[in-house]
Amino acid sequence: EFAGEDEILGPEHLPPYLHQRLFEAEESSEKSNSAENDEIVPLSHAVEDLEKSLILRALEQSAWNKTKAAERLGIPRQTLTYKIKQLKLANGATKAERG
Repeated sequence: EFAGEDEILGPEHLPPYLHQRLFEAEESSEKSNSAENDEIVPLSHAVEDLEKSLILRALEQSAWNKTKAAERLGIPRQTLTYKIKQLKLANGATKAERG
């Protein structure tokens, strides 16, 4: 079910196959945060990090073949190309990771 125009998209609006990935990302994040750091990360940042991770994994598993990676992700190739540009992904690493 899609969110209405006045609703905010949340994890419950994600496809089922992403629920486990989101749970794993949250669990990993909780483990890495100390008890002193109870700051909540905005959902948009968590979703962006999850998207980067999933897209990079799909690209690496398909040897950066965008058509195959898009098929693995269940999205159109044009959407994948847009996301790669939006997330500034290149050559298997983000620009920030390359330095």
